[in-house]
Amino acid sequence: MTIPITRLGNIEKPIGQIEYSEIEETDNAEPTNRVLDGSYDHGMAEEWSAPCTLFGGAGVGVVIYLFPRRVITDDAGETIEAEFYPWTEQYCARVIVL
Repeated sequence: MTIPITRLGNIEKPIGQIEYSEIEETDNAEPTNRVLDGSYDHGMAEEWSAPCTLFGGAGVGVVIYLFPRRVITDDAGETIEAEFYPWTEQYCARVIVL
């Protein structure tokens, strides 16, 4: 599965795609404080980011994960601990190159 790559400026600019297997996280993901309502990620419940290297160390970036509410809560509506979130390519939204 390919993941979009963007570069930050005044806005995120698409610059290509990368295979998820070419992304290596270098630290744990942390929740962001970006307001998702009204953004192009409207409808998602949480956004997390993790520092990463790309293409075997050839680049540095941040991998962004987006989770809908149904993924981060159990059937009773209780929040699942982040360590049990599905940290997979299915929820990897994009990579921002720094």
